[in-house]
Amino acid sequence: MLLRPYRPEDGPALTRLFQETVRAVNSRDYTPAQIQAWAPDSLDPNLWERRCRDAIARVAEAQGQVLGFIILRRDGYLDCLYCHKDYRRRQVGLRLYQEAAEEARNLGLTRLWTDASITALPFFERLGFTLARAQTVRLRGETFLNYRLEKDLRQGFPNG
Repeated sequence: MLLRPYRPEDGPALTRLFQETVRAVNSRDYTPAQIQAWAPDSLDPNLWERRCRDAIARVAEAQGQVLGFIILRRDGYLDCLYCHKDYRRRQVGLRLYQEAAEEARNLGLTRLWTDASITALPFFERLGFTLARAQTVRLRGETFLNYRLEKDLRQGFPNG
């Protein structure tokens, strides 16, 4: 598996990965209407270029296939972390997170924070993130439960 910087031409592959993963994996925790609002068919592949422009974005790939991606804003916010639905529990997310955490430390950041789905909560908890609060958010007319999580990078945890 290779970790590399995001490239603008990754947009279509990231869009497919995002849609397929949300629809296959997150559907156990969210309703069909919520899933459709979260990962609609009409999602613009240029969305990723806008989100990555001033951020640190990494893509995991193997043999030309995108396995996952992460976007870290320079203020320490993990904007997103998604792994291909068929490559979960194969260290893709962990490797992407470790890369982002190292980049954050290089920027002098001492704290990371994110808004995690119900589905992603256990993953982030294993990395040492703690719950700041449960929150309700609205997207495309649907209401979602997710979690604001934080991590102090000065604390030593085995995976990050």
